[in-house]
Amino acid sequence: MFWASIPAGLALLGQWEVWVAVGLYVLGTFGYLLMVGMMMGDQGSGVRMGVGCVFHTFAGPIVQGLMMAIMVAFLLPVMLSGGEAGGLSLSELASWWLPVVVSGVVAVVVVVLLCFIPVVGGIISESTGIMGFLMGIIVLRLLVGSELESLVEGADASEQIYPGFWASVGFLVIGAVLVWLLTMGVGALIALASQQLRLEGPPELAGLALGPALGVLGGIVPLLMYGSYISLAVEHGQNQGALVEVAEEPPPLTADELDRYSKVMAKLDKQPLTDADLSELWQVQDSYTKRTGYWTPREAYDVMLQRMETMADYQCELGQCLLMSWDRRERFTTSRYRRLVQTVAELGLRESEQLEADEACLEAAARNQDYVEDSEGGMYEFGREVILQKIRENEMLAANWERITPVLREFVR
Repeated sequence: MFWASIPAGLALLGQWEVWVAVGLYVLGTFGYLLMVGMMMGDQGSGVRMGVGCVFHTFAGPIVQGLMMAIMVAFLLPVMLSGGEAGGLSLSELASWWLPVVVSGVVAVVVVVLLCFIPVVGGIISESTGIMGFLMGIIVLRLLVGSELESLVEGADASEQIYPGFWASVGFLVIGAVLVWLLTMGVGALIALASQQLRLEGPPELAGLALGPALGVLGGIVPLLMYGSYISLAVEHGQNQGALVEVAEEPPPLTADELDRYSKVMAKLDKQPLTDADLSELWQVQDSYTKRTGYWTPREAYDVMLQRMETMADYQCELGQCLLMSWDRRERFTTSRYRRLVQTVAELGLRESEQLEADEACLEAAARNQDYVEDSEGGMYEFGREVILQKIRENEMLAANWERITPVLREFVR
């Protein structure tokens, strides 16, 4: 999980929301420092200087904590969805203002207390990146910790979801190295430009401007990896829960029950189910339950539901990737599709030969072929209309399945 979360976290740097958040954080830092400077004055008295220093000593960490809390809250959907979702809107942030403020204050208190620990405290206090990373972790876990842990079964849910100490240190080290390399690269470019233009001011001014940005990047880069670890761990934990085997084998359907049941299920991806279809399905299930005395266990129902939803998500995402590959004339996949490929393989929902055939379809779509071949060399009609038809069938399947689940739920215990 650790190694997978590194590229996943770094990939989030391609999301515009991350850079907007970093930019606003830097602007907020400049605004706060400007206010403190105005309090002290250019040639102010000792009293004004003293008031400004005291204010900065106490208010500085609080302002940093609140800005970090707002930034983490804004980026939560981005981090926990692997970049599939966007940041929180202003209205959503406003409605969440109290938890954000409380988490920010708690983060400040905890990090300040950690700074009093010998040796370790000195390391934390001297690094803006480490302070930002620690505050970000605290804010994240306070805002969504209980909701995340509820998604994974087991008493050790928190241990399954969150990176351990050494994983967190690893994220910090990787983030520090990357930011250091970025700093060296940017510094070299600025120095080269100033020599070429024979300017004296720009390097110092550029360093003053880039300092806060690089400082916050030192905290946000490892935090993105940390969030990606959580996203992958939650997904993995749900998949493991779906692998639970049900001990009791359900009794078989009779020929009549199987005939009636099959007729309804055959319509799932072909046409909308009618009320008569749902009534027929209910009657078959009711007859089966009365005859056998068998009620579907809650665990078995949950596994079945998750498997169906996972497979539907995979087919839907595959259809969209096929269409985009066809129109772009190049192979196109999303990060969500790649995660779903791994998921359906782990759950055994799709054999390796079938997944290879799907990959072949993506290549055929990129080349705009009018046919595809199966593993045995058979050829089938293919094209943009075939892709669109499959997408429509997937949409029909999802809509029908949503109508069926309440019927099946009545026979769950």
